[in-house]
Amino acid sequence: MPYSLSASSRMLLAGLLAIALLFQIAFAVTHLIGHGYAHNGRFTQVQENWGDTAWFFRQANDWSPYNHHWWYWLAVSEHNLGNTEASIAALDQCLKIAPVFVSGLNLASDIMVATDNGSVALQLTDRAERLVPDAWEPAYAKGAVAFTSGFYSDAMDNLFIADQRSTEPKRHVLGLLSQAAFESGSLELATNAIDRAVAAGKESAWYWMLRGEIHGARGDTDISRDSYERAILLYAAEDSTQVDSKYHQATLHARLGYLYASQSEIVQSIGSFYNASGFYADLVTYSELLLQIHQELPATLLSQTFEMQLQWATVLSAAQLWNDAIEVFARLDSADGNWTPLARYSYGMVLRKSGEPKLALVQFRALSSSDLIPAKAYAETLYEAGQPAAARFEYAKIPTLFNLSETERDEIELRIEELSRP
Repeated sequence: MPYSLSASSRMLLAGLLAIALLFQIAFAVTHLIGHGYAHNGRFTQVQENWGDTAWFFRQANDWSPYNHHWWYWLAVSEHNLGNTEASIAALDQCLKIAPVFVSGLNLASDIMVATDNGSVALQLTDRAERLVPDAWEPAYAKGAVAFTSGFYSDAMDNLFIADQRSTEPKRHVLGLLSQAAFESGSLELATNAIDRAVAAGKESAWYWMLRGEIHGARGDTDISRDSYERAILLYAAEDSTQVDSKYHQATLHARLGYLYASQSEIVQSIGSFYNASGFYADLVTYSELLLQIHQELPATLLSQTFEMQLQWATVLSAAQLWNDAIEVFARLDSADGNWTPLARYSYGMVLRKSGEPKLALVQFRALSSSDLIPAKAYAETLYEAGQPAAARFEYAKIPTLFNLSETERDEIELRIEELSRP
């Protein structure tokens, strides 16, 4: 008689099989859901929609936390969103699952470079290079570490190797190579690299700006000017509230002003320097050039239009040529309705620096609208005019009127505290 299980044993075995089947179904379902989120994440990643990409890969990892590729793409997304800690945490999970995952090692190295952890970056780079000796990424990482450490020649050598190893132009490699070569005095290599960088992929205002600087150093004035103008357009298309964008636009306009002056195109030069001062730029670097222009400026040119005189006086003020600026401003009727807010601010600064804070207040109060810098100047001028309580009140208004950075907020609070002391 063949052996058979007892009824209770058969019931137990059936139960165990049913539980195993349920576990298998649950695992398959969670894995399938995770793959669905990951698929959507890859789709948004191609579109460089990093916020959605990060969300999709977070969901994927919640459902199935064992896929190192998903952790990697979460890290990439967080890195592009500027969330360094979240990116490092995701990479930590990625490399725990796959310690020899080269892309993860390379990204971790890039993040360490960006956070000034050069020694850690080099350790990660060495691990990646042992795995893939001929890859471009480790050479790029070594070049980036050398560049941030100020060893521009070493950076240039490693970045050149990275460029040679890459099968297609990598814009960030070429951009950093051009900077390293420029700092090392290798203008030909810098020119070749930056020309290829601006031609590779999506346009970058920073690379066009760098191209203008490099070609300017070579004496290629027309190319330099065209590059600066292109960079200005690209920066202007960005978020106008970004401080870095405003700084770069001011720098570009000032460099254009210098180029125009070098070609004796004085009207265009004045216009460019005026555009730079519109960002409240400090033009002290160009004060010697601007003083020379002022001394040689034909009176007939300056007196052509009221607008030209306003612009030139504003530029002189931005260069802190106070005596020359007040001379031009004094010729103009400050009650004229054609005065721009920038011109009034500049005249107020000239009067303030000339020891006339009460007259400066007249100009500041006439401003139809105000930015952060004029608001701070007005508050400080009140203090210089012997009105500390009014100055404290104006300073106290600033945090409610403007979106301040933490540093700016601390500066305002410190000044209010100073003004509150007896």
